[in-house]
Amino acid sequence: MSGTVIDRAGTGTPIPSAATRRTGVDAVSFLTIYLILLCAIPSYLTIPALGSVGRLSILWGLVGFVWWAFVRIKNPLSMPSRPAGVKIAAWTFFGVMFLSYAVAQLQGLTSEAATTADSGLLRLLSWLGVMLVALEGIDTSWRQLIMIRRVVLAGALMAALGLVQFVTGQSFVDALSLPGFVDTGHFESVIDRGGFARSAATASHPLEYGTMLCITLPLGFGLALSDVRRHWFLRWAPPLVILVAVALSMSRSALIGVVVGMVLLAPVVPARYRLRAAVFGAALLVGISATVPGMIGTIRGMFNGIGTDASTTSRTDSADNALQIALRDPWVGQGFGTFVPTELIMDNQMLLLLIEGGVLGVAAFLALICAALIAGWRVGRTAITPRDRILGPALAAGVAAGSVTLLFFDGFAFPIAASMLFLVYGIAGSALSVTRAETSP
Repeated sequence: MSGTVIDRAGTGTPIPSAATRRTGVDAVSFLTIYLILLCAIPSYLTIPALGSVGRLSILWGLVGFVWWAFVRIKNPLSMPSRPAGVKIAAWTFFGVMFLSYAVAQLQGLTSEAATTADSGLLRLLSWLGVMLVALEGIDTSWRQLIMIRRVVLAGALMAALGLVQFVTGQSFVDALSLPGFVDTGHFESVIDRGGFARSAATASHPLEYGTMLCITLPLGFGLALSDVRRHWFLRWAPPLVILVAVALSMSRSALIGVVVGMVLLAPVVPARYRLRAAVFGAALLVGISATVPGMIGTIRGMFNGIGTDASTTSRTDSADNALQIALRDPWVGQGFGTFVPTELIMDNQMLLLLIEGGVLGVAAFLALICAALIAGWRVGRTAITPRDRILGPALAAGVAAGSVTLLFFDGFAFPIAASMLFLVYGIAGSALSVTRAETSP
């Protein structure tokens, strides 16, 4: 294993040697700053002169793209080759989106659509920058572990704030202001559903908050099961906090996403933990029923009412209209970010992507999701350490759980949801590259 040693306890956990300890800013340090900007600063705060791209996380992602491009141009052979799957899928998706932008500009756009198309292109470059920094910059299993720990910590802190909001019914972040920033007015940190507070932490909407929880929960459990050199509290507290937050999130999409993630993670969970998980799950339900009367019934009602409540019918009713709009430009769509509905609400990112990116855009995005999923599972099959044999599938589970929520809201319009998805896609691709490099003779 290049640059690491195996701990004497036999856990297979890599420990950095003195020669490989990082003292400067590397990809993990850059992405840590990105996580802080993304999660610590409420989504409603932007720099007014920059419009929808005025969030610091988007700007930092653009810095990442410029940094990656500079390193590639200056030292084209300095970065090791990466797994073709995720990298090719990423460039294919973003290439289709850029082509869609170019076609839309050539066909002519209204001033409003041109503005949203330009901001959409910048958001794409920001996500691409974050993904490339993760994909090609995380070069050892030790730094990979550090990055996943920090992603899980960000999810746990968001979950903890969400729980405080649920208990108190107060946002605590909606009055926050920063010099040079303004409130966009698109912020629903705590809203009511069934008589209970529906939290969002620092996200702009509970659905975006739910996507964050879906992505980080499988990673949290993966660390709890495999990162055995850490104290048990540091391993188990984050995923348990996230799990409780999901249970109290009052979000169907989050619950569905978590179920998808846990089903994918289950095959690699040691048998002794499955019974404990079942017991803990039953205890959690009993605890929620006892401490939050009516919560279980409300959650049951959310699923029993599928097909009749306004939230569901608005999604199903928009499908036919979305397909009719998509047929106007079926192959590359009308341009990413150009769909500005006045009456039609599109609570489905895949339908919205069909309109803005066409059939090629949807196909390329699905290929990116599949490539990240396959990368995670291949890490689990080929890794030489017990830790990575669990963390690989955990990454795949996080990819699947977060991606499935896009069927229930326009996730690319929300900075935390979209940014976390592309970040975890990049981490999954990097994990396979690192595993290959450290297992090669």
